Amino acid sequence: MDWLFRNKYKIWVINTTESPKLYLWEHWKLLFPNLNSLTGLSKNTPYIRSHQAYEHKDGWLGFGRMQWSRKNNIKWTSKYRNSEIEQKGLLFFDTEVWAPDWNQCIDRGVYPDIYIKLYHNEKLDEIKEGILIAIPKKIAKRNRQMIESNISEIQQQIPKSTLSIEERLWLPSKKFPNRIEDMNPQELIKIVH
Repeated sequence: MDWLFRNKYKIWVINTTESPKLYLWEHWKLLFPNLNSLTGLSKNTPYIRSHQAYEHKDGWLGFGRMQWSRKNNIKWTSKYRNSEIEQKGLLFFDTEVWAPDWNQCIDRGVYPDIYIKLYHNEKLDEIKEGILIAIPKKIAKRNRQMIESNISEIQQQIPKSTLSIEERLWLPSKKFPNRIEDMNPQELIKIVH
């Protein structure tokens, strides 16, 4: 029955209708200390997955396997942004942090201890940019004060941001595996409103 409890998550969405480009190191480094505290809630090592691409080219840009660290956070926020030529046509979609890593969660059906997603929707004004943080209710309850403090500090760093809180199952239905990381923009808009 413990698997059912681990399926229940508390979700925080810090959203802004602005486009502060949180995916650039100059902005992300301000959020890193608080996110680092949150990733420390897991006994598993967190890993980063970033989805970036060049406009009109197939495939995601490569970053290799990135264990959560300051060095790897600098890597995904900077690697393809060293010159104006490299930045031209560079698109950022999202970056996810998984503990344990994505492969274990998806391939083995393990629920994450922590899931963080930085999203960027250039064409959707209501959810232009923000951070979604999902933590199992069991962990969230034990660490409520620490989590609330870190999330409050993250929100203060994001211009004109709002905070929405929701509870949801990681897999809301066995018929359609719409896990939290698979939420479409319409679902995210419902949480934000």
